[in-house]
Amino acid sequence: MKAVALDKIVSVTSVVFPFTTFPQIWEIWYHGNAQGISLLTWFLYIVFTIPLLLHSINQKDKKLSMMFSLWIFIYVVVVSGVIVVSNSSPMSFVSG
Repeated sequence: MKAVALDKIVSVTSVVFPFTTFPQIWEIWYHGNAQGISLLTWFLYIVFTIPLLLHSINQKDKKLSMMFSLWIFIYVVVVSGVIVVSNSSPMSFVSG
């Protein structure tokens, strides 16, 4: 595959990929269902994506910076949804 074609694919993928989580967000925010969602897992996604974002910014990689920024936004939306939807302690959604 030529580098130009791959570059275009990566440009699209870096924006579209994070939105593959939309069904999860829809289930939490629209249906009010956070059953089976591990708050700890989604919080750790945020924690471990931050260094990746910082590294991509440091490397001046705009595509990865965009993708990791979007992922952090998506993770925050999921985590906040779990907290808002939860009728009990948010930690009740932490699954082992």
